[in-house]
Amino acid sequence: MSSRKDYSELVTALQNHKNGDASRLLKELVPRLHYYLKVRLDAAPSDAEDAVQQALLNTYEKIMQDEIKNKKYIYKYILTACRHAYVRLVRNEDRFRGEPSDYTGLLVSKEQQVLNLLDKDRQQILEECLQKLRDKSREFITYIMRHPEATTKGLSERFLLSESNVRVKKSRIINDLSHCVQKKWDT
Repeated sequence: MSSRKDYSELVTALQNHKNGDASRLLKELVPRLHYYLKVRLDAAPSDAEDAVQQALLNTYEKIMQDEIKNKKYIYKYILTACRHAYVRLVRNEDRFRGEPSDYTGLLVSKEQQVLNLLDKDRQQILEECLQKLRDKSREFITYIMRHPEATTKGLSERFLLSESNVRVKKSRIINDLSHCVQKKWDT
């Protein structure tokens, strides 16, 4: 997956009707947008696809009407458009009743983001991040991932830690994994 953050060429390509260049950039961008919605908002693949399509259509109209003031920030603009399109989609299907500005309530927790990474196409990034952990931390979080039903008390007994230390250790490791995954996603 690409690490590009500057898609200003996309604006130029669309405005100058360079369809080949625009198509090449969109082939790189669209999977990143799907991935973003699936990880950050726990969007179903079909919902992510619909939201990305709607966001890109809206963005295309803005580009063609020359309403994009700073094309350097088009990637962030498109990400925001995707989030808003997803929230509108969910709201229109009565799965959420708030305003689009309330979408932060739909953001999934860091713990859920890590669990979302367990599907096949995201496994590699998670594995790379797991390998960066110390052996004991990797063993701990791997056990939790394989045994999500494990209780704090059970983990405490298994890893010879107090229940408080289990909660702290779990939280810190999940936070580290979340940052690592986000960093790899952004680079």
